Amino acid sequence: MLLPPRLACRRFLVLGLAMVLVACATPIAQTLQIRYTGNGSSGQATGRVVGLQALQDRRTGVDPFQIGFRDLGGGRQERYLSGARDVATAVTAAVEELARRRGLRTESIRAWDFTPAAMAGIAQGRDFVVGGVIEKLSCQAVKQAFRTEATVEARLILYLGKVDTGIVHRRPVDIRLERVDVRFESEKAESFLNQVLGEALEKGLSDLI
Repeated sequence: MLLPPRLACRRFLVLGLAMVLVACATPIAQTLQIRYTGNGSSGQATGRVVGLQALQDRRTGVDPFQIGFRDLGGGRQERYLSGARDVATAVTAAVEELARRRGLRTESIRAWDFTPAAMAGIAQGRDFVVGGVIEKLSCQAVKQAFRTEATVEARLILYLGKVDTGIVHRRPVDIRLERVDVRFESEKAESFLNQVLGEALEKGLSDLI
């Protein structure tokens, strides 16, 4: 049955408006690839071995893949996610890359409680033991009329065990940086995030050499 032109036009407009509202209500997601992009030199292999335990994600009330968001205004948000790997796995890989650039070889370890006594049981054939906790790793941005204000924070507790001395160093690291950009695409968010993470890892593991 054919509808009168005016009614058909009205239904078309209503359908179009509904599609726009659904699109606005659907959160946009951008993937930020977490990786070490710092200044660790790519030196020759030292022959030293690091026992590396996967970092623990202890961020409260946050999805394991969530990094943050950009507020677009009007109730819309662009979420930042870590992609195929959750945040803890990606940060652990960043530590591994830092060690590799310093000429160190990593081996996976488990069940280390960060104590010297437990380190003694997994120290054979290794020079260092590294683990840690992620308390915060986030990128938050707010889009204004002609600019975007962004904040990235990395708060980690890194544990560096030195096998030769039997000492475990506890290294809390908290770095928070802000920036303002006219345009803040996902590439800039990713670069900013990895800059802060790299500085945190370099600070906490400065003597992992």
